[in-house]
Order: sequence, then C-alpha cells, then structure tokens
Amino acid sequence: MYKVILIYIENCATTQFSMYGKKALLMRSNQETIAFMAKKSTKVCNEMRFKHIVVSVLMAVFIQVSYGVICIESVEARCYPANAFKRISEYFTCKENKGWDCVVRTNPDCRGGLYFVVTLNHSVCNLGEGSRVILKYVDITDPEVRNYSFSLNTACCWSREIWIGLTEGEIPPIAAWKVEAYDAQQELLSFKKSYLWGNRD
Repeated sequence: MYKVILIYIENCATTQFSMYGKKALLMRSNQETIAFMAKKSTKVCNEMRFKHIVVSVLMAVFIQVSYGVICIESVEARCYPANAFKRISEYFTCKENKGWDCVVRTNPDCRGGLYFVVTLNHSVCNLGEGSRVILKYVDITDPEVRNYSFSLNTACCWSREIWIGLTEGEIPPIAAWKVEAYDAQQELLSFKKSYLWGNRD
C-alpha cells in the first residue's frame, strides 16, 4: 500500500515538473521569438532609414543640378506697339508696370519696336543680380554686326521670358541674330542663334 502511494506521488511530481518544464521552454521560446522579431524590425527600420537618406540626397542633388543649369529654350522676334505694354495700373500711377516680366530696351523712353522674346528653362530671377544678355544681329542693309548688352534687374522677375526691345526707331529687316545669356560672374550660360548666323563669331 505504501509502495503504491509513493509511486503515485512520484508520478504526480514527475507530471508537475514536466508541465513546469514545458511552460519554461515555451516562455523561453516566446522570449527568443520576441527578441528575434525586435532585431529583425530594427534591421528593417535601419535599412528603410538608409534608403530614405539616399533618396533624399539624390533628390537634393538632382534639384540642385536641374536648377543650376540655366539655358535658353527659344527666341522669337516680333514687333509690338507701345500700347501693348500699357496696363490699367499705369492710368493711376503714370509709371510703366512690367509685372513679373524682365523687359530691356535700347531706348528706355520708347516702348514700341522689334522685340526678341527670350524664353529660359527657369525663371529669370534664377540668373541673379549682375547677370546680363547680349543681342547681336545683322540687318539686310549692313553686313556689320550690331551688338547690344543689357544688365538685368532680376529681383522680381518670376517670368521665364526676357524681352529685348530694339526701340530706337525704324529697324531694317534683320537677316541673322544671336542671343547670349551671362550669369553674375559674366560666365556664358547659354546662347541661341538663327540659322543664317552661321559661324560669324
């Protein structure tokens, strides 16, 4: 009888210890799983952070390069009368309102004439103060190259267009032309020329 009781107690103890052992193994397994997941999550976060930094740097470089390169996209020559530049505000202020445009003229007191509308790939204000444009042209009456240089006031010129006006009076038909854009350090940024200009430079 006592032997049976001892065997029963031993079996109960073995079962109990076995249950505690399984619980301990299960808890240890859970802790290892949590630690592994935390490590994995940290690694993924670090990789994502690194990729985000790389993408940000590449975007910053791309934007800087894109905006650092200013070029002339097109040049269009057209005649405009003086009243084409008159705005409603001028009736009240008696001063010409150029808005966001950059307008330069050979004769500042005269508005009507032949204009070369130079379109950039970015706003004129990106050229910076001290920048300038040079217009060279040859008319059908004289083979000599005429040269005009204009300093640009780019502070409030958010437009992409530079209006170069030949407003000194009657202008003979122009046979060939070339427009050059320079930055504040007087470095050539870009130029555009007509087909007939050829290799005059």
